[in-house]
Amino acid sequence: MKIGRQMKTELLLDTHVWVWLVTGEPKLIKTEFFTLLEKAEDIRLHLSAISLWEISMLVSKERLKLSMNTLDWLKIYLKKSDTQIIAINPDIAVKSTELKGFHGDPADRLILASAIYLGAKVVTHDKLILSFCKSKKIDYLKV
Repeated sequence: MKIGRQMKTELLLDTHVWVWLVTGEPKLIKTEFFTLLEKAEDIRLHLSAISLWEISMLVSKERLKLSMNTLDWLKIYLKKSDTQIIAINPDIAVKSTELKGFHGDPADRLILASAIYLGAKVVTHDKLILSFCKSKKIDYLKV
């Protein structure tokens, strides 16, 4: 018998991971992330607001093809995946500037700062983010 409340698993998805998740990318199937999604009882998925901009830019540069216009696609898949958008608040904005030793990409900085702010695991395939997380002991899941 379990006593007490089950802790929620908070996951902040890097932009590409969320796109892979909602489009059914096969490379996710054999990852710890996918196993966690299938077996964990209480998971919350989060996405930094900057990821919405990143997706929109990828579409505008024709590096990502969607089945419908970008705005409708985002709204539909955010709802289907039950993913919460994390706004860029003052804490996240400032934290993103304090990541000493991390590269200068503002989107990656805001994604990482959002995860730290939430106390969430960063879920990514990005080698620079993974390396920084390892060196600073920030919780992560590699896909």
